[in-house]
Amino acid sequence: MQDKRLCNSDHYIVRYTLCLIIALCSGEALFGQTQWVQYTPEDISVSALSLNGMWRFIPDAPEQFYEQPYDDYPDAQTIPVPSSLEALFPQYVRGVLTSAGFVREVYIPEDWRDKAVKLQFESVDGKSTIYVNGKEAGGNPASFLPFEVDATSAIRFGEVNQVAVYITGSPTVTASHRGYLQISSQVQAIAVPAQHITSLHVETDLDESYEDAMLRLKVTVAGKNIRELDTNNLGIDLYDQVGRKIMLPSATQWVSDVLSSDTTVVNLAFSIEKPALWDPDHPHRYTLVTELKTQEGVHAVQHRIGFREIEVRGQTVYLNGRILKAKGVGYFHVPNYKTNNSVSRADMLYDLNLLKYANFNMVRAYPNKDVIEICDSLGLLTSIDTPINMVEVSWMKDTRGLGNNPILYADYQHITRQKIEVFRNHPSVVVWSLGNESIWTFPVFVDGGYLTQRLDSTRPLWAEAHEDERMGHNLPQTTIDNQHYPNLVDKGMPDQRPMFHGEWAHVHEYAKGDFKTDPTVRDHWVHSYEDHLEYMWNNDAVLGGYLFYGVSFEVRMRNVWNGAVERDWGILDRFRRTKPEFWNVKKANSSLRLQDSGFKKDNTVAEFRFINRSAFTNSSEMQLIVTLNGDTLEVPNPAIPPLDTGTVRIALPRAMQSKDQLLLDVYAPLGFLMDRFSLRIPTEPEVPFRSQNVSVMETGETIKVQGERYQWMINRTTGLISGGKRGEEFMIKEGPFLTATRQRTSGTVYAKNWNMDRIVYSGNDSNPLVVHVFGSYNEAKGSFMYRFTGDSKLEVEYDFEWLIENKPAAHVVHKQPDSQEMRETGIAWKLHHTLGELTWNREGYWSWYPDDHISRLTGTASSRFDKLPGYPNNIDRRPWFWEENEWGTRDFRSTKLNVKHVNLSHPANGSGVHFFSDGSQSTRAYTDPDTGNVYLVQIDQYGGGHEQFLQGNSVYSIPRVILDKGMRIKGKGTYMLE
Repeated sequence: MQDKRLCNSDHYIVRYTLCLIIALCSGEALFGQTQWVQYTPEDISVSALSLNGMWRFIPDAPEQFYEQPYDDYPDAQTIPVPSSLEALFPQYVRGVLTSAGFVREVYIPEDWRDKAVKLQFESVDGKSTIYVNGKEAGGNPASFLPFEVDATSAIRFGEVNQVAVYITGSPTVTASHRGYLQISSQVQAIAVPAQHITSLHVETDLDESYEDAMLRLKVTVAGKNIRELDTNNLGIDLYDQVGRKIMLPSATQWVSDVLSSDTTVVNLAFSIEKPALWDPDHPHRYTLVTELKTQEGVHAVQHRIGFREIEVRGQTVYLNGRILKAKGVGYFHVPNYKTNNSVSRADMLYDLNLLKYANFNMVRAYPNKDVIEICDSLGLLTSIDTPINMVEVSWMKDTRGLGNNPILYADYQHITRQKIEVFRNHPSVVVWSLGNESIWTFPVFVDGGYLTQRLDSTRPLWAEAHEDERMGHNLPQTTIDNQHYPNLVDKGMPDQRPMFHGEWAHVHEYAKGDFKTDPTVRDHWVHSYEDHLEYMWNNDAVLGGYLFYGVSFEVRMRNVWNGAVERDWGILDRFRRTKPEFWNVKKANSSLRLQDSGFKKDNTVAEFRFINRSAFTNSSEMQLIVTLNGDTLEVPNPAIPPLDTGTVRIALPRAMQSKDQLLLDVYAPLGFLMDRFSLRIPTEPEVPFRSQNVSVMETGETIKVQGERYQWMINRTTGLISGGKRGEEFMIKEGPFLTATRQRTSGTVYAKNWNMDRIVYSGNDSNPLVVHVFGSYNEAKGSFMYRFTGDSKLEVEYDFEWLIENKPAAHVVHKQPDSQEMRETGIAWKLHHTLGELTWNREGYWSWYPDDHISRLTGTASSRFDKLPGYPNNIDRRPWFWEENEWGTRDFRSTKLNVKHVNLSHPANGSGVHFFSDGSQSTRAYTDPDTGNVYLVQIDQYGGGHEQFLQGNSVYSIPRVILDKGMRIKGKGTYMLE
């Protein structure tokens, strides 16, 4: 791709240099008072003062809004902080407000008088300026980022103080795409001694054997008249994960550097013998307590640290000396739609626990303190994005021209410093990210990358790159390549460095017609996910990738996506309900992967052969629990080493029978259920055999096939079934109808304008009646064959030639395909509207599914939610699979893949229609919204849905169903009326 914006011409350099000079000369005007980047550690002996609670909110406020009475602002509201404007005020989509003012009063204790008082904001969305009692105390240029201001000189101790926050947009806020202008996270005031620790940097350097470590500390102390420090001023204590104090040797290094009369930096190093290492399976954390003693008092601070080392060697990434495979997921802490408030720490803990339960070991995160601290504790590796998105990309009009913006350049430098200062001590943070989907060759990002490497050389760095821009490879300012969508339009494969795929596995979102009609396209997506995991596993140069996305959310932005758009990208929906993808991801991510299973020795021994894909855990650390019909059995653990294979053999108390179920549960070292496997004796459903007494009668335009208590009717003009009755009740109204439904299509598409050529039938009272019907549609020509072989039993075969020439899709990746690419082909039947209960028995991709999964192996589903008593109508309180649309509940209308037996019946008397198969076919039921009739679709080819970021990908594409002229559509099925 050629782009003049990427050319390093002399004109470009001169133009950029002028922008940079302007930026550096006007830095103070860019975001208020330019402050030295810091985030003061709290004093563990002094309680912080929360500023959460009710604040006054003034939309479109003037800059000195706090000087006027609230009554002067007719739109003023009292709202909680933290809060989410998108949830509380839907009219304030991103970009609507030009400014926002927040103000409250807070009492500052008298005993804080001799201390330094800092106001700490975990996140203010927008460019913020903080005023204390009308005096400007500082600010921050960007959303998400934790920051603080020193309010000491403005505080009135022992009195009520006014705190005001003025928030506006800016080029940097535009580039963040986070323009709500709100206070979305915690706010607090802290008090520390006048001479205090302003910064503490921790590095853990493991030796060549990855057993012993060097603990390096850089302590920055500030305050008036700070002198050079010595060992009497600083106390360092280290405690292990259970609280035992570690005896530290004398510091191997002690270097004190006086930066100014007000600042001193101390560098120390301690040799630590065989610390417990931090990794995703064993997130061991130590508590580091640093105590500063000066004439102004004692400042004691605490950090939770982990001993670990991340390295890039050639094309491979290592954690603690072992090859790292990152099974990642994007996580954006979205508002809680149940409480109409901002996402709380409890919400984040709930989300991240679920993502850990889904066997992810890495999370892509924005710079949020709660998220990163939770990841530290759970063993979730993280990369932290710089909150800048889509600068200069072709598809975002609002960020074009920002690549050379001097305000963005200066702000980006500040953001980079602040991000690293706040999060560098967290063991879960293993990668820094320049941001998301931008043109990374602009100097703002080149210089930002070099600054990142200079500030922290212990972690690698990448830039999240969209595939259209070809900017993810071999950037000089990064150390790992990143391409969101690998092998699409021939990009995204490893080159000279390790490769990471930042958004490689898109959950279905854009093909709304597919999953609105058939939720099983979400389940069928697992083929892509598994294929790519295998590709990553077998290629050491591929570090891993992020599934897109963890939790669904709503995008609300003016002039970008025309207002509010719900993006259902997550494996958890926005109400935190698990979707079908969740169980598939959990199974595919499992560290103990099943290779084979079965019974031996006359079904008295069960065997499970596994590969242990954890680089950090022997299977002996995992707990294996086996139950036979609920009774626990003894199971030996073969202690499979990391990255090795082994077999679990279980002696059974007796030979397994077809009714028995053996379950093997695997619990991770952290105690959660990592995987579950079921083992049964394979069985086939029995098609009932009844009397062969069949009579044929012709009456006018109808051929009647009569048996004991049933009747089939064939229309002589069309050759199609015009009815199927059991007793006096109609079960089938019409059919079969040839169906071929393209991907990204709402509903089911039937071939048009059936025209029968001829009908031929043969048989008598002692032989099965066989009827052949020949004809054509606009799209295909061929035949149906009906064989009536028993009481109410009908075997149907169809064979058609497709008449439409395929035109290859012009836009495989981003547009609806204009080819004959099908979601499904088969035949369908119109049934009586009362047959609204579906039961099934099927073969599954996995041996076991949760009871609320649409793809469970056996189950019963109702077409309408109102048939399920005892559950509230609130959508967020229903299970996901019971949510419904005009075609029925998700459980009912989802395709049941690889079925053995399906029954659609009347919920009261059980009468209905049965379908039998050998497991090679699938079925889908739905309710017609116009007539209320129930339809049963027999599917002989299933292609799943069209996810535009996966379609056409040779690495992990789902097998596709593409029809072309001359191809044949055919299949057969057995039906019975009951």
